[in-house]
Amino acid sequence: MYAVRSNVAERVRPASLNELYGVWDRVSAIDFDTLPDAFVLKVNWGWRMNIFCPRKADLDVPGTRERLTEWMRRSYYWTAREWCYKNIQPRIICERLLIDSTSITPTEYAFHCFAGEPRFIRASRDRATQLTTDTFDLKWQSTPFSLNRPDFSRVVARPSTFDEMVECASRLSAGWPFVRVDLYEVDGRTVFSELTLYPGAGASRFIPEEYDRYWGDALQLPRPQW
Repeated sequence: MYAVRSNVAERVRPASLNELYGVWDRVSAIDFDTLPDAFVLKVNWGWRMNIFCPRKADLDVPGTRERLTEWMRRSYYWTAREWCYKNIQPRIICERLLIDSTSITPTEYAFHCFAGEPRFIRASRDRATQLTTDTFDLKWQSTPFSLNRPDFSRVVARPSTFDEMVECASRLSAGWPFVRVDLYEVDGRTVFSELTLYPGAGASRFIPEEYDRYWGDALQLPRPQW
């Protein structure tokens, strides 16, 4: 979430990164007085460890410090043994709060990429309230499969920066057998979210089930070097 920023800037461009307001190793180091009126706080070794602040005057600062302290004590690695969380240095990150016209969180576009080629996209809306997801191919047509839960079959507009998103996903996934590249579109701008090597801790299931085999065959892992 934080260390990947230099890689994204090099492979794509710095303008694709969300604005960074601060990075801290300790909760006590955060000076809330210097932060802008709206922001989001995240812990880099966790999942759903985010605090959205649309108006600083309404923020419970002592409660926020207490929650961040709790999150900093235990790595998310121990939940599902995802190795990428295990040995990283825990940090608190403060970034610009991304908001669109319909929700506090903009639609997230998750590009599932095989060997540098985006193959399908999951569009997730309203993560902060009532999450809905729909799956599309590269022509922005609904796919005959979904992940974990049936799609909502809602009309989700093709993002205006879609071609740029596909290019970003291709560049960021190059050299990996598989990686999910998550992007946002905010005010006509493509904004990077994260890279995920094994969505859902590797336990996500396709619906219908035969697509597990279909996409499994598309995953070409390198041969072991022993």
